[in-house]
Amino acid sequence: MDNKDYIDIANKNEIVDNISIGSVKFAHRYSDKKDIEVSGLFASWLSYGNREEYEKVVERLLICEMGNKPYDYVMSREYDKYKDNYTCLYHLTTWHNFAMLCNHLYNIYSNNEDLESAVINNFKIKKFGYYYQALCDLLYNETLIQSPDSTSACGRINMYLRWMSRCNSPIDLGIWTNIKESKLLVSCNDNVISNAKKLNLIKKTEDNKINMIKITKFANEIFKGDPSRMDYVLQCQLPMS
Repeated sequence: MDNKDYIDIANKNEIVDNISIGSVKFAHRYSDKKDIEVSGLFASWLSYGNREEYEKVVERLLICEMGNKPYDYVMSREYDKYKDNYTCLYHLTTWHNFAMLCNHLYNIYSNNEDLESAVINNFKIKKFGYYYQALCDLLYNETLIQSPDSTSACGRINMYLRWMSRCNSPIDLGIWTNIKESKLLVSCNDNVISNAKKLNLIKKTEDNKINMIKITKFANEIFKGDPSRMDYVLQCQLPMS
């Protein structure tokens, strides 16, 4: 494929109609910034495995558990009742993990204007190389979110950052204005890694930081200053000629 092919595929897939087939649709339901942050985080956090299954769980959390008021739910500490509940919420994720993620958010919002400002401050103070590390650092303890030192590509966290930070997109929300699009990374999941290998962008199908950086570097050659737009290419089934 040449550069035009990549751009054509991105143009075909980054359209309003495709909001409904991605987990970002949950965040699109809300207008308040903090509700968008919280709903988007839980939607991305659970986005693994079968899409139909995890979307049912996200729906149940946001509507039945949180009463469609995700930020208020976090700040009310209603989640405390689940702190010692290690039963399954979804696959490997337990209700305890849910409560701990809520608790991290409670602490963040109690000490910061919003999640965006917490990430920016943490990034600057701890001098992380990438913004996803700053977010992981705020959330990783007992939540199944990787630590900032992980060698993982942290695909769902980078996907969340794309949702929050990428502007002028019919799909991404772009409510975080302090993270430049040029600083976002391609959000690597199994499909992205597999496609990248087929395109000879990487040598091994490994979901790790090294491959994520290689893919992002290549993406920046095509989508200059906006490498995470490559998600709209590598997430789909590609024509392999």
